[in-house]
Amino acid sequence: LRDGVVYVSDNKRNKIMGYDAESGELIDYLQMDLPEGSLMGIEFDAAGNLWFADAVGNRIGRIRPKSE
Repeated sequence: LRDGVVYVSDNKRNKIMGYDAESGELIDYLQMDLPEGSLMGIEFDAAGNLWFADAVGNRIGRIRPKSE
């Protein structure tokens, strides 16, 4: 949960989806370019970076927030 958005990772489809915490409506999603079953977990840091675990590639990746 971050800034009123619930983020969910989908391991089978390798998507990260953001849902409005109040309404439950899908706001947007990010299709990851990973093999099926790779995406294992997500976490935000204090700077707003989204970190994800890639189980198939045995690595941790980072997605930076868009600069304003």
